[in-house]
Amino acid sequence: MLRRVPFFVALALVVAAACNEVQTYVFVARRYDAEAGCLESYTSIDLINGSGAGSKCGPTCFRFNGSIYTTRVCPPLPESVEQLDQDSPECLAANVPDLEDSGCRELFEQQQAGDDDDDDDLDASDEGG
Repeated sequence: MLRRVPFFVALALVVAAACNEVQTYVFVARRYDAEAGCLESYTSIDLINGSGAGSKCGPTCFRFNGSIYTTRVCPPLPESVEQLDQDSPECLAANVPDLEDSGCRELFEQQQAGDDDDDDDLDASDEGG
């Protein structure tokens, strides 16, 4: 019985080492909304094996589930995406520098604020009639 103890200790160490070696990170990107002309907030695209990637690379444009996405996460790209030519019209539109600082949420909030103002005008005219 005592001879088996070193075997189980060694096995436990091997299993622990194997578990520590597997590292993954979430690959994120922003979906380009061509109709609104804005970038949505970052969203997860895929889980990548590795210790992580930097986010200081130039913009990379790709298609995922039928939509155009852009990211500054350094390659490699997930296997589940189709990298696009960075000079394609979709990529050029998605990677306009001004879009990086604004998102679709801000555009939506501005539109909602404008719609609320319009509703107030209609309500005021109804009261006077």
